[in-house]
Amino acid sequence: MLCESLCCLVVSMCPSIASTEREKSVEGACVSLSVGGSSTGRELLPGIVGISCHDGAVDAAAEVRQAAVARAKALAAGDAEALRELLHEGFRWTTHVGQVFDRDEYIRRNTEGVTEWRSQTLGPTDISIVGEVAVLLTVVTDVVAATEAEDAEFRMPVTQVWVRSRGKWQCLAGHAGPRLC
Repeated sequence: MLCESLCCLVVSMCPSIASTEREKSVEGACVSLSVGGSSTGRELLPGIVGISCHDGAVDAAAEVRQAAVARAKALAAGDAEALRELLHEGFRWTTHVGQVFDRDEYIRRNTEGVTEWRSQTLGPTDISIVGEVAVLLTVVTDVVAATEAEDAEFRMPVTQVWVRSRGKWQCLAGHAGPRLC
């Protein structure tokens, strides 16, 4: 088994499908195994992160990233039903200006026109998993309607806390900001 006590998983955004047996691609994330500091796969993009690969963390990290990408896509599409499935019933979100929303208010504000989304793209992710809880750190690029004719683009760090609930990963809490130049 490749996951030994010294191994760690390297997760990063990847422009192509992984090519070796020890790598796999999930929704744009490359997963590569590194043992004792020497990579057993090809070199990945900057922004890589190490996490334990014990007890299924390799698959769990890929699942969390996939869920985070699905949340970003649902947000951009204004898909309230998909957001409700991806957000835990106890969900809380803190905006880049310090406002705090529960799940219902977050969904309403992001699907009923308060913010008109064009896209949200996750940068490289840092995912730490302990049991049924995962913390995802990334920098997102948000594109929202600024006026009827013009969009605005913002970059900001995001922290998301995910919990495995009823067999699936759901976002329990998140924080965005501050905006980056």
